[in-house]
Amino acid sequence: MFSADTRFHDAALALARRSGLFRAPRLDPDEGQLVEGDLRVDLLNAWHLGHHHPETGTGFLETLFAPASLVEAAAYGRVDIVRRAIADGALDRGVLAINAAIAAFVVTDLHVACVEALYAAGVPFHPSHEATFAAESCGLPNDARLRELMNAARAR
Repeated sequence: MFSADTRFHDAALALARRSGLFRAPRLDPDEGQLVEGDLRVDLLNAWHLGHHHPETGTGFLETLFAPASLVEAAAYGRVDIVRRAIADGALDRGVLAINAAIAAFVVTDLHVACVEALYAAGVPFHPSHEATFAAESCGLPNDARLRELMNAARAR
């Protein structure tokens, strides 16, 4: 999934350890994710946004490992943080968080899980979700799951 140049994922592994989020993560190259125990963190969006280079991707990696808001967490597929926000009742920006997950450069299973968790927590469907989906979807399997989730939320 990544190029043969390993500088980006080497930088990601080092920053992941320094952030304290991981102690000994492994890279799942097929999914483009760092994995340790139950925690999975998508690297694909930071990799694409950083133009595949650690020098330009460092800021995106820092946001990935320490998102400042629910919206940033959803944009990077940080379902662990989204679930924590739900548990804390911090859903005041839930509609925007769903848009951010739908609009990710690469919508992974983690982004879908964010959307699913937010809808399940009671965040209502908003017409902007449909507009974002129409602009950003590209017919991949995760898009079909997003469509199902939006349809179910709309029907509530």
